[in-house]
Amino acid sequence: MPFDQRICSNCIRDEHLKQEIAQKIGELDECAYCNASAPTISIWDLATRCDDVIDVFFEVSSLTMAVVHFDRTPEGGDLSTILHKLTGLDGAALEDLHEVLSDHWFDRDSQEEKYGEDPWFVEASETTAQISLEWEQMERSLRDTARLFNPAAARLLEKVFGPVVEDRTHEGDSVVIKVGPGHPISSLSRAREFETLQELQDALNHPESKLGPPPVGRGSAGRMNCAGIPVFYGATKASTAIAEVRPAVGANVAVAVFNIIRELSLLDLSKLGALSLADASKFSPITVERATRRNFLATLIGRLTMPVLPGMANNDYLITQAIADFLATHPNLNIDGILFPSTQDAKKDSSTRNVVLFRKASTVLRSEPEYRETATAYLMEYDEHSAWLSPSIESRPLAEDQQQIFRWPGEEDRFEPALELDRNLITIHEIEAVEYRTVENRVVHTFKELPQKKS
Repeated sequence: MPFDQRICSNCIRDEHLKQEIAQKIGELDECAYCNASAPTISIWDLATRCDDVIDVFFEVSSLTMAVVHFDRTPEGGDLSTILHKLTGLDGAALEDLHEVLSDHWFDRDSQEEKYGEDPWFVEASETTAQISLEWEQMERSLRDTARLFNPAAARLLEKVFGPVVEDRTHEGDSVVIKVGPGHPISSLSRAREFETLQELQDALNHPESKLGPPPVGRGSAGRMNCAGIPVFYGATKASTAIAEVRPAVGANVAVAVFNIIRELSLLDLSKLGALSLADASKFSPITVERATRRNFLATLIGRLTMPVLPGMANNDYLITQAIADFLATHPNLNIDGILFPSTQDAKKDSSTRNVVLFRKASTVLRSEPEYRETATAYLMEYDEHSAWLSPSIESRPLAEDQQQIFRWPGEEDRFEPALELDRNLITIHEIEAVEYRTVENRVVHTFKELPQKKS
């Protein structure tokens, strides 16, 4: 058994491992595979390092039902293929490494192989255990200990979301996208439900205010905001915006288009779940940390975007609100909002997204009370026998001094408007019916057998 055979850094292709052997852990000796006098480690040491990497980054694919009982070819690659990809070794060096690692995996007490005979492997989909535990502890801390000024939550959120500005997908795209003038997303739709026509007419008299976010101090808590903190909830399509407000049959829904008038940066959650590790070495502790974070984020995105039932909103929104607060106020990230998939839109269109703009990016141009007299709304048309809904807005031209953004005296820190409502693109939708798409699960009914009487 070639446990003591020495292999040098020149024979190994992985750059991290090569440098570690050459500069830190290697001992000057003759390499058994290229005969060079260079920094070397034993094949046993290399095998144990490969064992650690396989534990973290791979899962066995040759012990499934399809392989064991139906003799199917396993997915992925066999052990020699995996070891070659990890180290770049060939020939005698690869054979010796395979032999030593196989011996390392054999339990002499039970006479069993760790991964069975002739194991095959695929890249693991989950390496999230430690960070998942930390996340669960943070959730309990937010619910049971401190909602605000929670240092444990701040540390973990920094660990998970702090590096997002540097993250890239497999295609090399940033997970932070730009929206606004000159970008593919330059406008957003926002919907609001109205139970009475009078409420609708009042809203259309100053649509910038009534169809945009509520003023500071008003408004209920949402997925990404605490009560009283205004944010802009919108969507990239009107149909999605309507679906997200969950309107009742018989209600009227006003959908307004808001143009984004300055460039904003949004965190795209769908991209955050598909991060690339590029060509990072699996032997590097930094890669292990990044892979753990990447896989955890992929599972977390599903939790952040899953539907929340009304009765559970206050509890389930706690975590998403904490994440939004962290991203909105982080001094270095400079993120204005979040782009995320819709769970309410039944069409499942990949181009459809929900958007939340944080307080700093949710101000609508001319939404201040001083502009409330700039429009008059009419809802109905009449003839001598009937009336019907025919909404219209008559705008009054702005005076020259009203063209500028209104500011209260002394409010130098007021947020610059990021949105402008297009009064030409307001539509009223009368909700006539709601269609549900379901997964049916039939209840199995059986009769319990009565115990037999003793004779």
